[in-house]
Amino acid sequence: MATTIYTDHVTEDDDHFHHQDQQNDTDNDHDHTLEKKFASLPPSAEITIYVIVLTAIIVTNTLTIVAVATRSKLRTIPNMYVSSLAVADLLIGVSLIGQIFTAVPETAEFLSRSEWACLVRTSIIYILVALSTLSMLLIAFDRFLCIQFPLRYNNIMTKQRAAAIIAASWVVAVAYGTVPMYTSNYDVHIGCEPTHIFPAWYMIGANPLLFFVVSVASFVLYVYIMKAVVRQRRLIQAQEIAAGVANKVEVRQRRKNYGAAKMLFLVFGLFFLCWSPLVIVGVLEYTVHVSHVWLTVCGAIVICHSAMNFAVYAAMNKDFKIAFKVMLCKTNSNLVEPTGTITLDS
Repeated sequence: MATTIYTDHVTEDDDHFHHQDQQNDTDNDHDHTLEKKFASLPPSAEITIYVIVLTAIIVTNTLTIVAVATRSKLRTIPNMYVSSLAVADLLIGVSLIGQIFTAVPETAEFLSRSEWACLVRTSIIYILVALSTLSMLLIAFDRFLCIQFPLRYNNIMTKQRAAAIIAASWVVAVAYGTVPMYTSNYDVHIGCEPTHIFPAWYMIGANPLLFFVVSVASFVLYVYIMKAVVRQRRLIQAQEIAAGVANKVEVRQRRKNYGAAKMLFLVFGLFFLCWSPLVIVGVLEYTVHVSHVWLTVCGAIVICHSAMNFAVYAAMNKDFKIAFKVMLCKTNSNLVEPTGTITLDS
């Protein structure tokens, strides 16, 4: 009887594991089915989508850069960092031109089988990831200095120092993003997938560490900044009641600081919400298998994010809004000068 019971138990376990295997096979088949559906778009449709998205990214970020360069009220130190971020987003749009060729069967095979083309294309993406992440930290740190040291800010952060800091961030981003080119595990039979060719220490170590450490640091700075500007806003309400002429400039400046902090915190929030899923899915893809559909979806969100900041600037900053209106509608800026604008100045 004991033998019979043992035999029955083994049979049940075998059935259980067999059922699990079938379930896993079903899940894998489901993933492959989804991937086939995503890959079933005709090349003309893929190219059309790429052209629309890259045009939106290039146009919106070019407008941001030109607005800062041509409008005196926007030529401020904080906007130097905003322009650096816009350049990074602009380059993401330009990099989509290379993606267009992956939608053409004749060039897609070359791009996948050419080690140089594969590593350069993917390294550019990681350079821009690092640059966008560092730009967020620099913007937050600049606002922190302005709030923490309002009287000394202009002496601490000059335009020359800001330019040097931005240049250093580009150097760090390029150095960081090109590391995989010298340490990759590229194999022509694997194809051009970062989660397959880049080393583990980079994909599940350095890359997520850089993103989340810098994001946490930026978040902490913004929390401090928002607390400080909320306190300032309460002071504004008290000063507006009994403020003399001499205090009105200070009241107006604190309003600007509050508005600028809200806008930049929203820019950071959008950045984190759009980029973090791709970083997390990249780690999961390297450690446990996840469908490439998720990488495609998360990558699409990141790409679309590159055109979002323009909308934030236009909605929350009157100087940007007027600059965009002048460039797009040929409006005379002298007829629409703002009063009490939210300007990213010191």
